[in-house]
Amino acid sequence: MSIDQLLKEEPEMVEEMGKEQRLNRKRKIALRIIVPAFIAVLGLSLYLLYHNTETVNQTISPDQSTVLTVSQHASARWHTASWNGSSLIRPSLLKSSYVLTNDDGSQGDIEIRLVNLNGKTVQAPFILKAGKSHKVILTNRNQQFKLQFKARSGQYIINLQ
Repeated sequence: MSIDQLLKEEPEMVEEMGKEQRLNRKRKIALRIIVPAFIAVLGLSLYLLYHNTETVNQTISPDQSTVLTVSQHASARWHTASWNGSSLIRPSLLKSSYVLTNDDGSQGDIEIRLVNLNGKTVQAPFILKAGKSHKVILTNRNQQFKLQFKARSGQYIINLQ
């Protein structure tokens, strides 16, 4: 059956097909607007949930603290900091930068450097004054790091966020 015959013999069916095609076009346009808007709202909601809900934030990227004690005869050499029983800092998938804070209750300035597992310095040493913070950007997320420090004798509290 040709299209001309179909138009003559079944005008109701042709009209119904035309309505269906117009409806399909409207559905496609609506989906092209609704789906990206839904994805954007979902992404924004997850971002806000991560940053504003402490439980979620601590689960994904926990803050860590350690107390460093330097004896008087060992103040001239590098020491490795330990975080919750491990000396390694493992970059997470979501964070490539960390904030190191030398607590205000610390007994002074502390010199800090980051080294890889082979002992090679990854970031140049820097001085972290008591009560101050320093942002550390880790460029290689696949590599684990150790935080080494050098300071005068005393106790120091370091926070890693």
